[in-house]
Amino acid sequence: MNSKKNVMLVFDTRPEAIKIAPLYHVVKDCSDEIPGLYAQCHVGLVALDPRHKTHNIPGKFLSYMHAGLPVLAAVNSGNDIVGLIQSEDVGLVCTDNSVVTLKSNAEQLLSALEQDTGYASRCKDLSARLFLPDTAVRQIVAALQS
Repeated sequence: MNSKKNVMLVFDTRPEAIKIAPLYHVVKDCSDEIPGLYAQCHVGLVALDPRHKTHNIPGKFLSYMHAGLPVLAAVNSGNDIVGLIQSEDVGLVCTDNSVVTLKSNAEQLLSALEQDTGYASRCKDLSARLFLPDTAVRQIVAALQS
């Protein structure tokens, strides 16, 4: 990965997000292009507003797991996603709202990706085990039968 230029690709439809540079932005109706774009990425970024006080597993996290992309996450402390990322070893997470920590985690994750080839399979396994519609249906049926 070090031999290639690192580029951050941001999926955001908010007009104010376009003002951020030097990021590449993909906006509007591009859902059919996302799998191809994800295939060119090494890591997915999950950034939640630090003022969140509730648990939140964003849809983009689910799509990253489905695509086999480990995540670099910056989320509120105590969020369920923290334990999930750590216990499943599908990326790194920072909860202190520190750019220094986020940068360190990004460097650690890129280094780890060079050493550990199991990230993609762990991400896809997590997606299949917890987030696919079939899994949700089985959980709902089991809950209704008990």
